[in-house]
Parts: sequence; C-alpha cells; structure tokens
Amino acid sequence: MIKLIFVLLITAFLQVSSAESFSQTVSLKFKNAKLETVLKEIGTQTGYDLVYITPLINEAKPVSINVNNAPLRDVLEKSFSNQSLTYTISNNTIIVQQKSSAFLPDALIDIKKLTEKALPSEVKGLVTDSKGEGLIGVSIKVKGTEIGVSTDVNGRYSITVPDGSTVLVFTYVGYTTKEVAISGRTSMDVQLEESSETLQEVVVVGYGTQKKSDLTGSVVSVTAKDIKDQAFSNINQALQGKVAGVTFTSTSGDPGEGVNVRIRGLNTFGSSGPLYVVDGMPMEAGDINSINPNDIESTTVLKDGSAAAIYGSRSANGVIILTTKSGGNKAPQVSFNSYYGIQSFNKFIPLLNSQQMADVINEAHVNGNFFPLQPAMNDPNNLKTSTDWQDEAINPAPIQDHSISVSGGNPNAKYAISGGVFDQESVLAFRTFKRYYSRVKTEFKIGKLTVGQSLIASRDQGLNLNFGNNLDLAYMMGAAPTMPVYDPNNDSGYAGPSPAVTGVNNRDNILGRRDMNRAYTWNNKLLGSAYASYKILPDLEFKLNAGLNFGNRRFKNYVPQFQMNNRGSNVRSLTERLSESYEYLIENTLTYNKVIAKNYRVNLLAGYTQQNFFFNTISGNRRDFPSNDIQVLSAGTGAFTIDGNQAENSLRSFLGRANITMFDKYLITATIRRDGSSRFGETNRFGNFPSLAFGWNLDQENFLKDSKLISGLKLRTSWGQLGNQDIGNYSNQTVVSTSSRYFFGADALAPAAVVNSLGNPNLRWERTTQTNIGVDLSLLQNKITFTADYWVKNTDGILVRTPISTVTGFARDSGPYQNAAELQNKGLEFLLGYRGDVGELKYGVSANLSSVRNKVLSLGAGSSIINLLENVYYSGTFVRTMPGMPMSHFYGHISDGIFQTQAEINAHASQPGAKPGDVRFRDINGDGKVDANDRTNIGDPWADFDYGFSADASWKGFDVNMSFYGTSGKQLYDGQGVYLETMQGEWNNKTTVLNRWKGPGTSNTLPRAVRGDTNQNNRGQSRYVLDADFLRMQNFQIGYTLPQGMIKRIGARNARVYFNGQNLFTITKYPNYNADTLGGLGFNDDSMSPLGFGVDTGSTPIPSVYSLGVNLTF
Repeated sequence: MIKLIFVLLITAFLQVSSAESFSQTVSLKFKNAKLETVLKEIGTQTGYDLVYITPLINEAKPVSINVNNAPLRDVLEKSFSNQSLTYTISNNTIIVQQKSSAFLPDALIDIKKLTEKALPSEVKGLVTDSKGEGLIGVSIKVKGTEIGVSTDVNGRYSITVPDGSTVLVFTYVGYTTKEVAISGRTSMDVQLEESSETLQEVVVVGYGTQKKSDLTGSVVSVTAKDIKDQAFSNINQALQGKVAGVTFTSTSGDPGEGVNVRIRGLNTFGSSGPLYVVDGMPMEAGDINSINPNDIESTTVLKDGSAAAIYGSRSANGVIILTTKSGGNKAPQVSFNSYYGIQSFNKFIPLLNSQQMADVINEAHVNGNFFPLQPAMNDPNNLKTSTDWQDEAINPAPIQDHSISVSGGNPNAKYAISGGVFDQESVLAFRTFKRYYSRVKTEFKIGKLTVGQSLIASRDQGLNLNFGNNLDLAYMMGAAPTMPVYDPNNDSGYAGPSPAVTGVNNRDNILGRRDMNRAYTWNNKLLGSAYASYKILPDLEFKLNAGLNFGNRRFKNYVPQFQMNNRGSNVRSLTERLSESYEYLIENTLTYNKVIAKNYRVNLLAGYTQQNFFFNTISGNRRDFPSNDIQVLSAGTGAFTIDGNQAENSLRSFLGRANITMFDKYLITATIRRDGSSRFGETNRFGNFPSLAFGWNLDQENFLKDSKLISGLKLRTSWGQLGNQDIGNYSNQTVVSTSSRYFFGADALAPAAVVNSLGNPNLRWERTTQTNIGVDLSLLQNKITFTADYWVKNTDGILVRTPISTVTGFARDSGPYQNAAELQNKGLEFLLGYRGDVGELKYGVSANLSSVRNKVLSLGAGSSIINLLENVYYSGTFVRTMPGMPMSHFYGHISDGIFQTQAEINAHASQPGAKPGDVRFRDINGDGKVDANDRTNIGDPWADFDYGFSADASWKGFDVNMSFYGTSGKQLYDGQGVYLETMQGEWNNKTTVLNRWKGPGTSNTLPRAVRGDTNQNNRGQSRYVLDADFLRMQNFQIGYTLPQGMIKRIGARNARVYFNGQNLFTITKYPNYNADTLGGLGFNDDSMSPLGFGVDTGSTPIPSVYSLGVNLTF
C-alpha cells in the first residue's frame, strides 16, 4: 500500500512538472534526421538538458518534422511517434528510455536515479598566462557541445557541464588552444601558453604591422623576453650581439652613456646613427637614452631599402622601431621589479711604480743630454710613495633599478602605467647617474572609433658625465706615483703635482680634479603621442596621430677657489647653460585592407605628415664669487660672458605603400615617399624615395606544402632608395658671425661681423640605393630557423667641403659643402636558431654573423681627407679617407724595427734626427729619405665580421640564459700606448717600457728612453696598430619561479628571483680597457665622426655587473 501511494505521488509530481514544461514552443524543420539531432535542437531552443543511453538512441528511427512555434508536447509526441523509445521531463531535463508495457514502481525508481545522476555539474576556476596573470575573455567550451562561457576581468570562469561530458576546451587569441579533462573535478585552474606561431606571425613595421610570412624586406624583431632584467641604462646596450648586420659599440663605461649604432655600415661623412620611432614618434639617437629599457615590449630593426623606405629622407642609416608595453584583456595586475648590483673592473693597465719611473726618467735625461737630473726622481724618501692611481680612482660601484607597474583592461579599454628609478655610480670616481621615469599608455574602443595615447616622462641627473674621457684617463694614468692622494696642507685636502715631488710631471690628481671641478647635468624629457582611428568602412580606416618630443637640459659647472700644490684655481667661476628642444608631429593616414576572392590580400597605405623641430640654448659664465656657498651668476662680481643660439627646421612628407599577397605564395611591396626639408634650398627641397620588393613563399607550393622537413621557405629581393637630410640646419646658407672683434691700435677694440662659413643653395639630398637578396628557412615544424641576406648599398651626393683658395681668407679645406662624394657598403648576414624540448626541459640556441665591406668611390674634386686624432698630450695618428680605400683608415709610417748601431743608420735612407735605439721607418717611395711622403695605409678599424650567439633553457621553475658577442679582424690605433710609452719623463709610462732598448741587441720593438726625441719615435706608425678582436660574455642570468603554493601566502600571482651577470669576461689580446671602442675625436672630445674612427685615446672602462633581482606580480 505504501509503495502504491509513493508511486502515485511521484507520478503526480512528474505530471505537474511536465505541464509546466510543455507550455514552451519550438520551431523545427528536419527531414530524415537522427532523433539525437532533433532532441539537441529542442534542448538548444528550450535550454533543457538531455539524458539518454547512446546505444538506444542510435537505434531510433529517423525523424522528419516541420513545425513553427508548436507546443513542446506536440513536438515531442511527433518526434517519438513510431519509436520504441519514450520520454519524461524532470527538472528541466528530457529523459529518454525504452517503452514498457507497465509503469512499474521499480522503473520509476530507476528513472528517479537516472534523473538525479543526470543533473548537470558546475566547474569553476582561474585561467592565467605563463606569468600567473589572469586572462580576460578566454573562451571555455564543453567539448562536443555548444555550451560555453568567457572568463571575467579577473580571469575567472564558471561553467555548467552536462553529465557525460569529459573535456573543457580553452581558446584565446595569441595562445595555444588547450583541452583539459574534467575527471570529476569541480575546480580547475588552467595556464595557457603563448603560441610561438602567433608571436612570430606579426611584426611591427613602419606605420603598421605585418604578417612575418608576408614580409619582403630585411626585418629583425627582438622582444622584451630577450632583454628581460638586464642592468642597462638604454635599449641599445641590451641589443648588443643580438641583431645580425647591426653593430652596437659601447664607447664608454660612464653611467647613462650612449651606444654608437651602425646598421649595415656607414653611409655618410656626417651623422651615421639610425632613425628611432617610439610608439609612432620619430626621433634622433640621442633621445633614446631617456627611455627605460624595461618599458619596451618589442624592438624592430628595418635594415634594407624596402623596409625602411617608408621613412624616406631619414632612413638611409636604417630605422629602429620601439613599441612600449601595453595593457591587455586581463585582470588588473600589479608588478614590482627590482634589482641591486655591484659593478667592478680590475683589468688595469700595468704602470710603472715610483722607482721604475725614476729609472726611466733619469735614463731619458741622460740620453737626451738634459742635466742636471731631476731631484725628485733621485730622492730615496720621495720614492717611498708609490700611488697606484688606477686602484685609487677605479673602485666597485652600485647599480640598481626599482619599478612598479599596473596594467590590465578588457576588449574595449586597455591601460599600462609604470614608474621607477634607475641609479648608477661609475667605477671611476665622482661620476654618477640617476633617472626617474614614468609612463602611461591607454587605448579605448568606442564602436568604430579607437583612441589611445602614450606618454613617457623622465628626469636624469648626472655628475661629471660627458666630460671628455681621454682627458681624465690621461691624468689618471699619467700622474706620478710619487704624488700622494691627500695633503692636509692644501685647502682642498688633496695633493697635487710639484717639482719637489713629481719633477716635471705636472699631471693632475684625478680624484681632486673631479671632486673640486664638479659638473652637474639635469635632463628632463617628455615624449608623447596620441592617436584616433576610425573605421570608415569595414576595410577602410583613417588614423590621426599627433606627437610631441620635449627636452629641457641644464648644465652647471662651479669651480671653487682651491689649492692642490701647484695645481688649483685662484678664482671662483660658474658656468651655466640651459637648452630646450621641441618636436611636433602630425600624421594623417588611410589604410585599406581587403581580402579578394579568398586568395588575394591587399593592404594599401597613404599618408601625409608634418614634423617641426625647434632648439634654443643660452649660457653664461662669471668669475669672482664672494663664497663657494653662493653659486648663482648674479652673485659674481668679475667678468662675465653670455652666449646663445636658436635653430629650427621642418619636414613635410607624402607617403604611400602597397602590400599584395597572392595565394599566400607571391608577395609584392611597393613604397613611395616624397619629403620636403627646410634644410635645402628651394631648387632641391623635395626628394622622392621609392622602393620595390618581391617575396616567394615556396613552402606554400604543392611540391613543398606537405613536406615534413621544411616548415617554411621564402625567397626575398628588394630595391630601394633612401635619403639623408641630416646635414645641419644651415649648411646651404652663408653664415655671418658677430662674435669676432677687430683691433684698432693697442687699446681700441671694436665689434665686427665676419663670414665664417660659405653656403651652397644647391645642396641636395644624400641618396642611398640599396639592393637586398635574402632567404628565410625553417625546418622540423619551425624548430630550426635560418635567415641569410646579401646586400649592396651605394650612396651618392655625400657632403664634402670644396677645396678653396686661401686668398679668400678661408682655410683650403673650409670651402662650401658640395654633394660630391660616393661610398659603397656591401655585406652578408646570417642568423641560425634552434628550439626544442625534452619533457619539461625547454631550450633554445641562436647565432648570428655579419660582414660589411666599406669603400670610398669618389671624393669629387678632392683626392683625400686627412684628420689628426690624438689625445690632449698629442698622442695619436692621422686617419685618411680616399677613393678605393675604406673610410677612416690609419695613415702613417711603417715602423721597421730599431736602429741598433750608427752603421745601420748610415746604410738606411736619410732619417733626420735618428740615433741608435730609435725607430727605423721605411722609405716607401724610394726617394732616399724618410719624410711625410712615406706615410701610407697602415690599417683600419673595420672588422672582418661581427658575431653573437645566445642560449636559454627552462625546467620546472628554473630558467637560465646567456649571450655572447664579438668581432674578428678589427684593428685599433693604440693612442693610449703612444702616450704611455713616450719615455720623456713628463708623465708615467706602462711597464712595457721596461723592455726598452738599452744597447745593441736589447730590443728591436721598443725604442730608447730619451727626452727631446729628435727622431719622433712616437709619430703615427704601424707598431701602434693593434688587433682588437674580442669575444665578450655579455650576459648570464639564472632565475627561479617560486611554486604557486608558496607565493599565494603573500597574495602574489607570480614570484621570481634571479642572479644576473653582465660583461663577465672578455677574451682579447688588446691591452687597453676596452677593445669594443671606436675612439673619439680627441682633445677632450669623445664625440665621434665617420671620418675619425678607430684611434683609442682612452675611455672610462666598461665594468662587470653582478646583480640580484626579484619580479613580483599581484
């Protein structure tokens, strides 16, 4: 009886439930469809779940039905008519089972159990990237169904899973799709990995992005991952050795110092640096140092004519595009990155101690017949002091960087905000650099409109930077070791040179010099861009981009009244300089992107740009201040000077580009840019810069499409003409100066105006024509990648000064500029990489090699250009540029051993002033005498090839990476060696002079010590041309990412600690501080010119850096 009552109650409940359910309507149209298909469609329209036994439903008869808004009961009845199955609805679930002759209680119990089992379950979880950051908008679907959800702003999801479903599918743009078995779980956290295919597929190019498979130019991209957590003050330092065909040369180890960058050789006699584009804003090389390297997401180098031609007149030296980090479709994320390190340098140049120096000086005086000998060098008490000036001035120094960032967003709004401080002291005393930096980048989408902006602000503070490295180095290494560091009898507290202690050596105490003669710099930079793009049509987009580059720089040098024995200052003086620069940019572009008949893709770009540049500076100097504590110009009472200048120029451009892809196989890129620059006269103000490139994806051809070996194979060829408008603002005009004065009598002084440079209104653009042939190959599903390029660049119209008669009042080589010279550069580039994995171990290696050959084709009416490069003590040589030879090759005598006897001198060509122990020079022209006409090419600073290689690996939570770079076939002229092997007694020398000539047979390489050297043993010569090949371990880093279970206790999503080492060692035979240098112009000038490379006059050493760091994400 009880069972019967229970059956009746259950039956009543099911009937009530069915009555409510049958009130819904359904529309269907099927012909001979499977019952399962029909029921699934009913479930989709009603939201009901289905429960059935697969073998049973597969035996059901086909269903044909055509209803419109029919009641659910009628639809189900029609679907189950003439079937051996029946249905029941319970808890919004349609239950299918076999028909029975009687509705027995046990059957109802079975139905109840089946209903309970069929109730859907809920699965929740968090979806993150490899850094543990939540991903917004990830698609999660139940495999085999249409049931799906997306993650929220925190990366979390919740999905209802029908019984019998076993797998969830996670899909996100840019990440590898992942299928995860449910296995009865109700909570599942999933980590997605970035798709290597996606990362390689799109690269940033001029005015847009492009599929890598569609590229026809020579383009290299470096991502943030490749330079992560390295202790560099600018991006160029981080790129050393990583890009084939691009040479990054660290000219100095000073904090915040820039890097000389050459893309595919030198194309001009003027500025040779590339154009930089930061978030759409073009800028010069000097501005790039103000950008924090850790804020950069990707770096793209445009090397050939096709890739760079879109930037026209500013792209002859190549283009480097920097894209800063953006927000993404992810939950708000806070990141903290910090490292602290120590810099050290101990590769000192061996110098003489006090006794050794005294011996050399005494010998030099005797050989030169200088008497009496210096008392200071013959006083035993004086020689007891032996100061190691390198050890005193070069010491370990800290380097640190601390930053915090917040980023996140959704499909319609993205943001990234960051800020921090970088602080570096130099290993050379009294030099410091500090930078405060911040950045804000946003993007918003409102229907067809997208707006965004990027704003980068920084403030640099420096002490004693850019002060002329070779001057300080000359003081440090040339100072007498008999001079102590400190002397309490001097008001400065420092000792200085004096005849009683240092003899005729008058080199400064470098510590006192820099401490008492402090130069401060403050540099404020604001770089901003804002854009708005509007989809006029689905395939047509208009974009307006506006940019601002503002700079404010202040310099202050106060010299107090102080004494360091016979060196010091008797007056107090102050020099201050303030300069400002502004750049404004307006760009309007139209982009048309269309797929035609599935097999044709067309991307068209047209644009107009206007960029204006303004610069002004004002400076003042005044003397005689009442106190060292009052350091303002108005407080001075003595003589003063004031100076200033202003300059401006503008650039107007029209540009167009067409990219055409056919069948994913055949690629065409055509570009044209027309630039007009105010730096040229009206006749030649505008220039046209076209390019054309072709590509062929052979891997898409039928004969390779199914290859298991070849994953990708593309042939590329390009031709393009690029321009250079960096000739100075007023080179086309004759300039009159009012700074000159005329004397009328002994005391009469009158202001005057004089012409100090002649103009040429017919100057035109320097034009570089480049041809490139390349191949891109990938094997074994992109595990192996290989790229090779051969290129030729010819530059004509290079500016050189016209020789002019001296009767004009100008020097012969100071005539007006003309477009007269021609250069050729050509080279090869190779890049090889491999990526693989073994279980949880993932690893990769890559190597690159490049070779450049440079040759001057013509100098117009001139036969050669000769420049003298030497340090402040006249130690150096000449460099010469002439047709048929590389630029800036060393020009001097060929040294041919040492005269051992007078008989050897008599048998040699006439060499005035030579004595036994002096250097013998070859009589090149055979005229019987050695003079200036016997100078010849004795070497050049251009390497045969540059190379770099790197490796990385990760296993579980550990990661390691390292990189190397080097050169082969490079030479430098050892200006340091000339200075430190003079042996005349006026400054200290290297220990190499201990092997000097002291009599016949004692040396055939190093001459005698002699004061008043009549043979000029240290004139420019081949014995100072040294091999400067080197291999440097640029970076080594090992890190560990802490387990999630550990870091969740502190509320972090991700935590990583690491050790990083930079410049850990250098393998080289070069004896000075830095084989990776190109020298400077000399005379306290560290700036460089393509007509003056390769003479090492001294620079601040580049230290090794050892740092510990942490990355935290919340």
